[in-house]
Amino acid sequence: MAELITIVGGAFGAYLGKMLSSEGEKVILYEKQRNRHVICGGLVNRKSIRRFGLKNYVINWVDGAIVTAGEEELEINKKRVAGVLDRDAMFRGILEEAEAAGVSVMYKTWRGERGGVLVGADGAASSLRKEVTDRRVNYILAVQARTEYDSDKVRVDFGPWSPSFFGWIIPLGDGTSHIGVGIPPSEGRGWKKYLNMYASFLQLSYWNPEARIIPISPPLWTVKRRNVYLLGDAAVQTKATTGGGITYGLSAAHLLARDILNGEDYNILHRRYIYPRLLLHWFIHKILYSLPLPLLLRWIKENYLSVLSTADMDDPFTIMHPKLLTFIPQTFFHALNTLLRPS
Repeated sequence: MAELITIVGGAFGAYLGKMLSSEGEKVILYEKQRNRHVICGGLVNRKSIRRFGLKNYVINWVDGAIVTAGEEELEINKKRVAGVLDRDAMFRGILEEAEAAGVSVMYKTWRGERGGVLVGADGAASSLRKEVTDRRVNYILAVQARTEYDSDKVRVDFGPWSPSFFGWIIPLGDGTSHIGVGIPPSEGRGWKKYLNMYASFLQLSYWNPEARIIPISPPLWTVKRRNVYLLGDAAVQTKATTGGGITYGLSAAHLLARDILNGEDYNILHRRYIYPRLLLHWFIHKILYSLPLPLLLRWIKENYLSVLSTADMDDPFTIMHPKLLTFIPQTFFHALNTLLRPS
């Protein structure tokens, strides 16, 4: 392709630009800052770290998770199941690799300049999304801080501190952790109340709170229209279950490169390899918060823990099992029986 490729923003955009420039394409990347701070938990599974060459950015490995809801607690043990990435270092590293590969990086705000191909990798509040789709996007507001807490496992706590999402602890390997809650954006002004509630539940203090929006709508079906493409959070390539998007954003960059370099259709590739998994994450998210979570955790411990312990955290199809399909009707009848039981 002889056309100029314009990419707007982000680590995913730089990663794509590196691949394209290495194949002889002329690429311009617009990025506001060379040392932009990235607000992210940074948790990525071991397979993706190996596949995308992210090992140099790993600052800690975790050996599973502790999940709580009410009085129920579930512990999942899996050695080095995921790595915690330094997202700032990852951003700088990929940007440097893109420049070394020949990408022309413009450290300024994109003002509408474009070549023959335009890629919007400009985040959750993408200004380019409207050029591809008019679909409405829903978000959560992720509020995250640092705390003194050390563990070899991630912690996930469902409770009133995080309406329709959860609180999390992600250990960073230096005696501190990320502590965070997901809340509706409409509650943004009251974020401190929710983070304080969660910190109090864990008897922790925190510092340096930050926030970012994460799209958790059903993923976009259309990610390309004419010569405009969407990538990463701009394309809602995030897991509605956890808000994570590193694996899917980098995977989608490879698919988009196949379109630009080989003439394959990015929409078709996305619908085949990315969309079904993200849609299932969204479905699980909706089902999850319609069920009594303590009962779900108890059922998992008794019936499903072996399946969950071997699952891939980024591929929701690995958790699908006939056992799971029996839980939903069981739970419905349990809830109905409790409702109708005489007091």
